[in-house]
Amino acid sequence: MRPALFGPRRTRAQALVEAALIFPIMVLLLIGVADFGRAFYHHIVLATAVREGARVGSGGADDARIVAVVEAAAPPGLIKCCTITPPFPRKDLRGQTISVTGTYEMTLITPGMSTLMAPLLVNGKLVLTQTARMVIM
Repeated sequence: MRPALFGPRRTRAQALVEAALIFPIMVLLLIGVADFGRAFYHHIVLATAVREGARVGSGGADDARIVAVVEAAAPPGLIKCCTITPPFPRKDLRGQTISVTGTYEMTLITPGMSTLMAPLLVNGKLVLTQTARMVIM
């Protein structure tokens, strides 16, 4: 008797092979979406923090106070650097703009994504930068 080339047994094995081929790709896509979501979240938090720093700085606060406000507006350790221009004191600069820039270096969790995004990465990390400008009062 010849074995059947088609039938329920053959289709179950085919489905198992297809699932085994697609599963790793689906897992990488899922982790990639998580990386994108983390980058989007950090970008929004960074934008809000530097905007708050620019708001405080436009009212005449010194640089140390601006840095403290920016760091307090973000989760601990999120912002690695703050650049404030023009430097304190700013009393004679009314009507001009203050600029507060914050930077965050994000490590990607998706395997292989660092290789694919190598031109966009600095030291293996995705660098997010945000600047807020407001008029000095």
